[in-house]
Amino acid sequence: MKKVRQGLLLGLAGVLAVLTVGWLVPRLLAWGVTRFYFDDPPVVLLESRPAPHSDRAIEVTSQAPWAYGSHGLTLTIYQGDRVLTRYQTTLRNDGANLSVHNVQIRWVDATHADVCLRGQEQDPAGLQVTLEEEIAITVSNEACDMESQVKVP
Repeated sequence: MKKVRQGLLLGLAGVLAVLTVGWLVPRLLAWGVTRFYFDDPPVVLLESRPAPHSDRAIEVTSQAPWAYGSHGLTLTIYQGDRVLTRYQTTLRNDGANLSVHNVQIRWVDATHADVCLRGQEQDPAGLQVTLEEEIAITVSNEACDMESQVKVP
């Protein structure tokens, strides 16, 4: 009788262990994925270009999408170490990771820059950046018209 009771207790402990692992492990994995992608998604530097004869710079970073969504892009303008402004947009790239081939920054002069964003699922999107008394960022496809801006992977 004692061995039967031990067997039942061990069997019950085994069932509880399997149920706990079956319940706990998927929740821990889901928590980790949620924290990684939603709370603090990975940020990738795609392009960074300093202005000629100036302490200003433009940087474009990307946040990886969850599964096959659009990539969130942030265009940040710096003066030295100080952030002057940030501009948020998206880029559709057919589920593929973004790279330096998707972004081109070209300074026209010390206060004007063209930024061209190229994704596989959309026409090139251009941004014209003006850094004078006030910072202006305007959507303009002319920023992507120049043949010299095209990067070939």
